[in-house]
Amino acid sequence: MKMQMTSFYANKLLHNLKDELEHWEVRERELSTFVVTDSENAIGPDYDFQEISSKMESINKKIVTIKHAINQANANACIDVDGVKMSADSMLIRIAQLKDRCRDLNCMRNRASRLRIARHDFVGINDGRRHCVVEYEYINYDRREVDGAYTALKSELFKLETRLSQFNNTVRFEVDLDV
Repeated sequence: MKMQMTSFYANKLLHNLKDELEHWEVRERELSTFVVTDSENAIGPDYDFQEISSKMESINKKIVTIKHAINQANANACIDVDGVKMSADSMLIRIAQLKDRCRDLNCMRNRASRLRIARHDFVGINDGRRHCVVEYEYINYDRREVDGAYTALKSELFKLETRLSQFNNTVRFEVDLDV
């Protein structure tokens, strides 16, 4: 059965298939073994290895087919983002890069200009008392420059995520689920 679907729908379908696969995996774990005492008759639960394996294999084939169709759609798509053409794949990679960099810049934005370092090194004893070394860590960058870079990257991230979301919800591709 051939179906037209969006990436959004395909991912929902994958989620359902994974739930169904998990159901059969749990059933197999529960039914494939049983415990009896020496005095009991060894009559186990109704378990058919071939039937359950066949169902799980069928689900796995559908998952492979859908994921492959999503990958092809992502690789072949040409999405315009402010005049720059990108595939959905390259957008996903760029989004991950931007998120990593935004996380780092956000840490820099939130760092104190001066931070006392907790040290327990003691030097010398004067008048019978110990004296500890006090150290401070200072930022070595212009916080306004970091704020500007963070804001610019967040803006780019927003544009990419918005365009990718639009693509995922509108562009259709064909999936052959007769596997």
